[in-house]
Amino acid sequence: MTHGYKVEKSSESEDPWTFIPFQLLNFTIDNILEYLKDEHEIGRGGFGVVYKAEMPNGELIAVKKLNPEPAVDSFTTEVQILGHIRHRNIVKLIGYYSNRSVKLLLYNYIPNGNLQQLLRGSENLDWETRHKIAVGSAHGLAYLHHDCVPTILHRDVKCSNILLDSEYEAYLADFGLAKLMNTPNDHLTISRVTGAFGYISP
Repeated sequence: MTHGYKVEKSSESEDPWTFIPFQLLNFTIDNILEYLKDEHEIGRGGFGVVYKAEMPNGELIAVKKLNPEPAVDSFTTEVQILGHIRHRNIVKLIGYYSNRSVKLLLYNYIPNGNLQQLLRGSENLDWETRHKIAVGSAHGLAYLHHDCVPTILHRDVKCSNILLDSEYEAYLADFGLAKLMNTPNDHLTISRVTGAFGYISP
């Protein structure tokens, strides 16, 4: 459920922010902006930079500041589609802030890094845990491909987009972002999959 559009002012900028929450949230844009600093950065990728932020109530969230690239005209509408996705193996999009120059996607925070970091680290990953991660990732993809309306194709599945919690439960991240941003392969998009939200390989 979307809890309606809100317009907020920030003490750091005169440019107003539009806020679209996808669940009941108790913080302001100023609570978010104070964490968009290098010391709070936890990830960086093709779509932007991710920061870890602690809200006044102690809740931890991940804030993805999208790169200042042109976005598709239907960006806000399609973000709302992504915001309604709820599955145990998919990172939950909980809100979206934007103004004329900045777009911020707010996610629930997953504490144990990503699969790429785990595989490159010194920790010995047993086969039972590997199987658990693989099955969780497959469940998340199956939900996006078969149970969402419209269908959502991830378009950017890789180890760095599989996040892990403290129990090594897998969560798919960055689903749908390649569709939202004008990325180089947009000429290959979804005309071949009627109604699909995403990309399928040629």
